[in-house]
Amino acid sequence: MSPPVLVDGWAFLPPTVMTIGPEPLFFTQNGPIYCALDTVLLVLLQPYDINIQWTDGGVPIPGATDDTLAVYTAGTQFNVSGAPSICPDFVQDAGLWLWIGFMEPTQPTISQNGSELCAGPTGEGYQWYLDGQPIPNSDTPCIEFTQAGSYVADVSYFTDCSVPSEPFIITGVRDLNGVANWRAYPVPATDQVTVTWHDGSVIPGWRLFDATGRTVAQGKGAMRSPLAIDVSGFDAGRYWLNAGGSQVIPVSVVR
Repeated sequence: MSPPVLVDGWAFLPPTVMTIGPEPLFFTQNGPIYCALDTVLLVLLQPYDINIQWTDGGVPIPGATDDTLAVYTAGTQFNVSGAPSICPDFVQDAGLWLWIGFMEPTQPTISQNGSELCAGPTGEGYQWYLDGQPIPNSDTPCIEFTQAGSYVADVSYFTDCSVPSEPFIITGVRDLNGVANWRAYPVPATDQVTVTWHDGSVIPGWRLFDATGRTVAQGKGAMRSPLAIDVSGFDAGRYWLNAGGSQVIPVSVVR
C-alpha cells in the first residue's frame, strides 16, 4: 500500500453584511427606514476581501468594489459578492436582497399672526433662533417677536427626521416706511455689494445672514451711505443684510 496522502481544503462561512449608521426611524415589512439626512454603510465582513462587487437590483454598481458601500438612495435593493484572498476564485454571493428605505425630512414653515410667529406642522419640541442665536424659553409653537431680524424654527417630531425652517425676516416698522430709499447693487454680485440709503441716517452696524439664519459677516460702528461689503469669499447663494437693526435687504452672490 502506498503512503497516505492528506487532501484538505478551506471552509468559509457564508458572506455576512453588517449595517453601520444611526438607528432606523422605524421598520416596514421590506426593511428599515432611515432619515434622508443619514448615511448608511453596508460592510462585507471578513474573510471576503477580494473580487468584491456590489449590485443594485442585480445590476453591478460602477466602482463599488470595496468592502464598504455608502447608501443614500431610497428604496433600493442591494446585494454583494466576493471571495477570500486566500481563495480568490471562490466567489460567493450574499444570497439575499438588502432593502433600505429613506424618508424625506420635514421642514417646518413660519407664518405671521399679528405680533406672533408660528411654526407648523405641529411638533413634539421647539427651539426658536434669532439671527442664529437660540431664543431662551422658546419651546412653544408660537413666539412673540419684539425686534427685527432673521427668525428660524427648529421643530422635532414624533418620527424625528426634520430640518430647520427657512429664515423668516422681520424688517421692522422703519423698514416698511423707508424701504424705497434703500438699495443694494449689483444684484447679483460677485466681489462687492454696495448699499445706499438717502434719509441721512447713521446706522450703528450691519450683519449678513445666510439661508439658515447664521451670521456670516458683520460690521460695527457708525456708518453712513454708501456702505461697501466684500462678498468675494462667500459661496454663491441668497443672503440677507440687516442694516442698523431694522433694515433687511436681500443680497445675491454668484460665482
